[in-house]
Amino acid sequence: MFMCLAFVCCKAEDDEEHDFASVKIGGQKTLDCKTDDDVPLSWTFTSQMTNETSTLMEVEDEVIIDKNKIVLKNVEEEDLGVYRCFIGDEEEKSFFVDISLKLKKLAKSFSIDEGSSTKDDLKCTMISSGQEVSFKWFTKPFEPEDPADKDKITPICSKSEDSDCSIPDAQALFNKKDKDAPVVPLAERSEITSGVDENGLPWSVLTIRDTDLTDRKIYICEATLVEDGVPVIVDDCKESKQCDQAEIILRVKDPLAAVWPFCGIVVEVVLLCIIIFFCEKRQSAEKDDYDEGSNGAPGSRK
Repeated sequence: MFMCLAFVCCKAEDDEEHDFASVKIGGQKTLDCKTDDDVPLSWTFTSQMTNETSTLMEVEDEVIIDKNKIVLKNVEEEDLGVYRCFIGDEEEKSFFVDISLKLKKLAKSFSIDEGSSTKDDLKCTMISSGQEVSFKWFTKPFEPEDPADKDKITPICSKSEDSDCSIPDAQALFNKKDKDAPVVPLAERSEITSGVDENGLPWSVLTIRDTDLTDRKIYICEATLVEDGVPVIVDDCKESKQCDQAEIILRVKDPLAAVWPFCGIVVEVVLLCIIIFFCEKRQSAEKDDYDEGSNGAPGSRK
C-alpha cells in the first residue's frame, strides 16, 4: 500500500502498550499524534504480519501525512500493526491498528437501591471508531444455585420498535407490598439504546427501571462487527476478532438494609440502660433496708 525505507527486524509489542485503533478492511483511518503543528514529526510502521519496522512515507491516495496526523486510506491486512510518531529520536505516541473489536472495560460492579433506575450506569463503549457494530446484552447468574448454570447466559429482550418481547422472562415472585404479585418482567422494565458519540465511538446503554432484588446478576455487553448491514455470525465471541464482550455485576440492595443494624444497636443501648437503672434502684433499696435495720437494732445508740 505504501513505500517503506530502512527495514529493521523487530517484534511488535503487545497491543495493550499502545493506543488501540480499530479499523475495517477497505476503510479509512486517521491517526493523530496531537503535537504542535510546527514540530516536525517522523512516522514508523511495524507490520503485524512480518514484524518488520520501516519508515513511513507518504503515498498518493494511500497514505497522507498531514503535519501531526496520518491518514490511512483503503486499509488492507498488510497495513495492520504498530504506528509510531517521533519528534527527533523520541517517541511521542504509538497506535496499534487492527481489525479486532475492543470494548472499554466496565466497572467490576455497580450498586443500586431497589426501586431505582440504572440510567447510564450500564453503558459499554468501543475503544476506537471506524467500524460498524451491533450490540446485544445478556445476563448470567451471579451466585447460581446449580454450579452447571455458572456460565449460562440469557439474552435480554428489551422492548423497542423492532421487538415487543412477547415472551417475557420467567422471574421469581416477589413484591414489597404483595408477595403473591409477580415481578414485572425485565423486558417491561428495561430499554436498550445505541448510538455513536461525538468522537465516532459506538455505544450501547441498558437502562433498567424499578430495579428488583431479582435483577442482581452479571450483565454482559456484546459487540459484533456488521458487514453489508448484517452482523457477522460468531461461534465463540471470546476467540473471535470480530466480537468482544464486557461484563459488570449489578448489585441491587434494600435501601433500608443499613437501618436495621442501627436499630439493633439502639435497642441494645436502651436495654442496657434499663438494666443499669433497675440494678442501681435495687441496690439503693437494699441499702435503705440495711440502714433501717441497723437503726432499729438493740443496743444501738441514738
